[in-house]
Amino acid sequence: MGMWDNAFEKKWSVIFLAMYVIVMIPVKYFYATEYIASWKGLPVFMVGWFWHTLVTVILIFVFYFQAMRREDYLEFGTEG
Repeated sequence: MGMWDNAFEKKWSVIFLAMYVIVMIPVKYFYATEYIASWKGLPVFMVGWFWHTLVTVILIFVFYFQAMRREDYLEFGTEG
């Protein structure tokens, strides 16, 4: 099973690749060489990384619950 074999794999591959591309773009929310204050004096890149991490974790849980409803993924956990 590859990441481009079916619609489910394609959709989630594109979503996670897009999250990777977003974090690699050198914007002040992920990469800053000088201090830019944001909420309560935190550097703005820390706030950006926090929200990006939170969205990524939520997407991982959504992927997990959708994958566990598929028969293809249930085969990996059983023996026999």
